[in-house]
Amino acid sequence: MRRLLLHTTLIIGSIIFAFPFVWLVSTSFKADREIFADPPEWIPRLPYHVQQTPYIADREYRKMQKPRGMSRERWQLLQGELTERIWQAARPQLPDDALRTEQETLRRELVKGIWGKVLTETPETLWQQEDSVILDAVFDSVTQDKVNAVTELIYRGVAIGAITVQDLERNETLAEPSPELWDIEDGNVQIHKIAEVERSYVEIAADYRKSKRHTLNKQLPLPVPLERLRSITLAIRSDESYHKLRLRLESGGQVFEATKAFVLNNYLWQDVTWQLQGEMEQRERENIRLRLTEETSDVPSGEVRIVLTLERTSYLGTLYQKSARSYFEASVFVPFWLFIWNTVKVTALSIVAQLLSCSLVAYAFARLRWPGRDWVFLLLLSTMMLPPQVTMIPVFLIMRKLGFYNTLEPLWIGSLFGSAFYIFLLRQFFMGIPTDLEDAAKIDGCSFLGIYWRIMLPLIKPALAAIAIFQFMGSWNDFMGPLIYISERELTTLSLGLQLFQSAHSSEYGMMMATSTVMTFPVIAVFFFAQKYFIQGVTLTGMKN
Repeated sequence: MRRLLLHTTLIIGSIIFAFPFVWLVSTSFKADREIFADPPEWIPRLPYHVQQTPYIADREYRKMQKPRGMSRERWQLLQGELTERIWQAARPQLPDDALRTEQETLRRELVKGIWGKVLTETPETLWQQEDSVILDAVFDSVTQDKVNAVTELIYRGVAIGAITVQDLERNETLAEPSPELWDIEDGNVQIHKIAEVERSYVEIAADYRKSKRHTLNKQLPLPVPLERLRSITLAIRSDESYHKLRLRLESGGQVFEATKAFVLNNYLWQDVTWQLQGEMEQRERENIRLRLTEETSDVPSGEVRIVLTLERTSYLGTLYQKSARSYFEASVFVPFWLFIWNTVKVTALSIVAQLLSCSLVAYAFARLRWPGRDWVFLLLLSTMMLPPQVTMIPVFLIMRKLGFYNTLEPLWIGSLFGSAFYIFLLRQFFMGIPTDLEDAAKIDGCSFLGIYWRIMLPLIKPALAAIAIFQFMGSWNDFMGPLIYISERELTTLSLGLQLFQSAHSSEYGMMMATSTVMTFPVIAVFFFAQKYFIQGVTLTGMKN
């Protein structure tokens, strides 16, 4: 029972302490509507396995809930009639594109969404009335606003709106203000033109079960000369299928292809830009580059042919795209690989410098005899009482005088002078090693440095591993150092970059959790895999062999 109680307590404690990190990682896998859901959704949703588009999303609304104050028996009798009356009231108000989807799924999800809105707006006294009164009141409450709101959330479809071109002076021209139908090159696909009050667009109906790739093209006059064309922008509504959309541009006998595909990862309208030439600004890093290929085209100058290809993504690829979405979006604004490389350099140099300097000093304090050794060691330990805020300004002035400001040197060069705590830890470990080994090495003619390198260091690996873990955590998470000494973006470390990202994107929780995960995961991984040496290095310090 004692063992069972101990293991149960350890498991519960592990779950409690691991929960913040699990929540951090799981939140980085969520879409925005999952993060702000009420009630909260603790587990990220799986993406839809889209085999054809358009389709109806069937996980946006919960099943119909019983009104408060109504008996369960009466609810079971009345639910079917309520479903039918809501559908009768909503169906005439549906747009034509929604009616082209699978009717049974559309009916079920539309009724669930509208019923949820009716339930929150209707007074509880209504549910005490007669059945006919309830049915008529619910029928009358199905308004166009409710139908539009529910349809917008459950309807998924790929649509293409206006096409805009931009010249090198950033002047924009609508190449096609009112979209016309596209020509079908390949695939099992249909195109429908839809005109609404807000915008006109064409919707693509594709069946991925019959064809993995669907290709459309459109040829239209080019408002600006090709040599002055900077970019082309399409208004696109995605279908949250995480399938890929590729663009190909043909004009003046030349062919340009996109360097990467656009992922259909949401269900809202957005402007997607493919840039042909000119430098990208920071706010335009989400643009997709077009590169010139060796192919030729029959499209003359003054005209442009846009070729769009829809490619199916496997469900494993969909899971990956959905999970990594926040990381991809955050990388648009934060050069993660640059920040990580800077942090890795500083951390690695700090660890090597700290291990070398501290082990040498600790060896001298533990195994060498020289005048004033104990007093100097006491003076060294007294430096641990000085808070870092006291030495911050003098050290900064020294580093600036040496020309190290706005470089990475101040973040690691101080490790060459050791740390009082690490020196104390290693000294205690050195003192636990039998002197017989040292005496035998001296008889064989080994020097003090030879004894240190060949005998002492291999015996204190657990202590060195513990110090390496401590130093890794300190250097990896160091924020004040980069904040004080670094002013250029190219030298920024991950901790400072995370703070800069948070100040600019504090409301985008998915991306914030993704950047925090990148910052936190290496520390946890290193500690997890090196915990054996860490525990040995701490517990064996000062123990006699």
